[in-house]
Amino acid sequence: LAAKGIRVKLDDSDQSTGWKYSQYEMKGVPVRLELGPKDIEKNQCVLVRRDTAEKIFVSLDGIEETIEKLDKNAKTFSYLGVFMYLAAFLGLICTVLNISKNIKAKRQKTF
Repeated sequence: LAAKGIRVKLDDSDQSTGWKYSQYEMKGVPVRLELGPKDIEKNQCVLVRRDTAEKIFVSLDGIEETIEKLDKNAKTFSYLGVFMYLAAFLGLICTVLNISKNIKAKRQKTF
């Protein structure tokens, strides 16, 4: 994976599996690769997308291409999510400003 330019971090700490998942979720790692003894026997691993929590069972052969595709999709959805959040936030601000203008206009009419 590193040869393809994909950053990889092996967490071989003594922390629990759940702690590790949570830790890298908070760090914003877009794709998590889970690999255990049974997976190695089956020549597969589990890829988990951070943005959708979708678990994908993938053969270890050609895993680089699969991760690259998932990473590009995750980044696209991440940017889209940020854009949607920003648009909603700006829409809220516009709504608040319009309400404020309407309140001021009504106050001026009553006085």
